Amino acid sequence: MMVEKMVETSNKKTPRDVLRVVFRSRRLFLLGASLFAIIAMQGAHYLPVKYTGTTIFEHRKDVAAEHTLDRGSESFEAIRLSLPNDLASRNAVAEVAEELGLLRELPRDSEHKLTRYGEMTKQQIAKGLMKDIKVALQTRSPNMDRFSVSVTHSDPKLAEQIPNALVKNYKNHLLQAIKRRLTDGSKFLGTRVDRCESRLTEITNKKIRFETKHAGMMPESPGALHERLQNIDDNLETLEKQQKADGLKIVRLRVQLTALGNPTIPAEAPTTQPADRPASQPTTQPANYPTSQPAGQPVEWVQELNPEKTRLEEQLRGFKEQLNNAVTLSGMKDTHPTVKTLKVKIADLEKRIEEEPEWITTRKTLRKTGDSLGRRLAAQMILTDIAAALSELEAAAKEIERLLKRRETIQLLMSNFAPVRQEYEQIVEEVKKQVEERNRWRGRLAEVQMALDAEMKGRRTHLNVLQAAEEQIQPSSPKLFMVLGFAIVGGLAFGGGLVLLASHWNRSVTTTDDAVEYFNVPVLGVTSEIISSRQHTIRRAKRWILIPIATTIVLVGLVVSGLGVTLWLKHPQKYEEWKAAPISFVSHAVTDFAKDVSELF
Repeated sequence: MMVEKMVETSNKKTPRDVLRVVFRSRRLFLLGASLFAIIAMQGAHYLPVKYTGTTIFEHRKDVAAEHTLDRGSESFEAIRLSLPNDLASRNAVAEVAEELGLLRELPRDSEHKLTRYGEMTKQQIAKGLMKDIKVALQTRSPNMDRFSVSVTHSDPKLAEQIPNALVKNYKNHLLQAIKRRLTDGSKFLGTRVDRCESRLTEITNKKIRFETKHAGMMPESPGALHERLQNIDDNLETLEKQQKADGLKIVRLRVQLTALGNPTIPAEAPTTQPADRPASQPTTQPANYPTSQPAGQPVEWVQELNPEKTRLEEQLRGFKEQLNNAVTLSGMKDTHPTVKTLKVKIADLEKRIEEEPEWITTRKTLRKTGDSLGRRLAAQMILTDIAAALSELEAAAKEIERLLKRRETIQLLMSNFAPVRQEYEQIVEEVKKQVEERNRWRGRLAEVQMALDAEMKGRRTHLNVLQAAEEQIQPSSPKLFMVLGFAIVGGLAFGGGLVLLASHWNRSVTTTDDAVEYFNVPVLGVTSEIISSRQHTIRRAKRWILIPIATTIVLVGLVVSGLGVTLWLKHPQKYEEWKAAPISFVSHAVTDFAKDVSELF
């Protein structure tokens, strides 16, 4: 029982025991590992070689196109999500294959269209290319995305051309779509602007008609209407006073005419009021009065201030005072209807005062004489004054009639002020809204037209190629580190496996421990191996001739295989030189290396 337990314990191998076995068979281990590495590196040349070309581009947000028709399906976010599928779709890949001549050999009919078999082959080619196309989102931001398009193919030219062609075609299709959107948006916005212009013209005409109908009667508050009514009443009161004064004047003049005894007016007597005289001639005769008159003239002509001008100046002062009160006390602005009305009246009165003479020639006394000519002249002057007073009465009556009508209109407006003002404010607000809407559509139309113009001239950049795929020299598959790693790891595993297998099948006893383990007897002593001279010679030849030659051959094989696979994957042109003349290539490489070393030292 004890012996079985000892034997069972001794059968368990520790890592140290394994290393000891490997060390004892180190030549077999190194040979197996080297042979596996050489075979692995040489066999890598039979693996399919593929090249990968990558194109990097960025897609920017098109603000103008976003605001044209507000199509959510064509927004920047929607394009961002659909871009990978659209760029590498079957139709896009088939189009690129057609451009690059990959479908040139497919069967076609008389109209140069692909036959059914050609279409099937075309689909298979497109599917095969799609498997090797990868579209990846590198960076993402609210207004810009950066994508990469990678194509893996056994032909390095196609690995370069396919991603560039895919991006170019997608860019062209995207720009065409943007142009169509901008063109449609321009037409749509132009229609909206025309519609707003038409509506604005209609509302403006309505506002003009309303203002014309209620001209001068569009105050901002009922208080302004009341103020106008008060001004009209003041004017009516002034005109009534003037009428009374003119009536008294006519009565007085008629009494004077009666006192003259109603003389006959001679033909040469003046029929109009004498001309005005300047202030520098205070007491002179009228210009049309006879130069030679008999003594005892009954009329004395004098210069006096024009009463009409004085009345107009008083009225002007009243209006100015009203304007001053409206601006300072009531806080009315220049655009207020009351202020505008007062300014018009003031300007009219100033013009009338400027045209009215300051001095007039009038009759001062009437002397009774027996001269018939003097009486006729005096009667003529009285009749002229009476006619002037009657004219003033008639003008005052017409003005009173006009003011009464105006007063009636304002009273009617005061009774209907609320609905009229509300209607007018609604019209004004509608005009304002329509102007704002028109300006908003105009702004968007200007944006779209500018964007469309820039798009037509090719000055806009929504999709920029940052890095185009270049000519592929080094293959992307297989990778050098993967080949070398497989050769090293696989060689170590293979060499270790050979050693363990040989150890397993080896029944020879090489150590005292093996003897104790196998025979379970004590070891009393150990003697060295007794070999013959022939065996000694063979061992020496093996040690100093065969092993160095084998080692050299293995090392040369490792170096050649490693150099070949490295040149094949990293420097294809040098690999072709290596294949054509390996000895010459190695000699040149050694020479170049020696030069570099000599330059360093």
